[in-house]
Amino acid sequence: MNPEDPGNGFRHGKVLMFINEQMSKHTKGPEFYVENVSLSWEEVEEKLRLLLEDSEMTKEAQEACAWSSLALGVRFAWRQGHLQGRRVQWLHDFACLHRSAAHALASDLKKLTDQQEMERKEAAFQLQLAHTKLAEVQRERDLMRLKLLHARFVTPMRTPRDCGECQHQMQARTSVTVQPFNRTPWSPVGTTMDRSEQESLLV
Repeated sequence: MNPEDPGNGFRHGKVLMFINEQMSKHTKGPEFYVENVSLSWEEVEEKLRLLLEDSEMTKEAQEACAWSSLALGVRFAWRQGHLQGRRVQWLHDFACLHRSAAHALASDLKKLTDQQEMERKEAAFQLQLAHTKLAEVQRERDLMRLKLLHARFVTPMRTPRDCGECQHQMQARTSVTVQPFNRTPWSPVGTTMDRSEQESLLV
């Protein structure tokens, strides 16, 4: 195992060195590790079982493969933990994104609800105003109708006969009667006439 490889799963260098020494006691140990490094633990365990049951394998080879299987198990556990951590982080990020989206949707929904409520109130106000204006127009119409009916009954229509009588009365009222009167001769102011002149004028 490479000590510089963080994927081996070991945190302490001494532990890593000891396992490498045990694996290196037989050439089969490092080979078993390299051949099965990408397999799952179930597959590694199955291969180790077959090696332990093989009577032709020496005890040193079996022990070296067992240490390699241990190293592979640690590596597999680290890989699973790493994947699990990434999965948890992804779920956490997704949950944060979901909360943000839900918060944004809730905010937009509230704005839309408030806007619809304002529009509803405005429409109700305009409708009430229209009803008020309509009622006012209807009252004015009814009042005008009453005035027309009142004028029709108070001032009856005149017949042609009535018009003729009215014209006759008007002519009678405008006629002027001239009465005769005696005129006396005009004399200038400041002049006097004697009796004989007055008598001559009368003759």
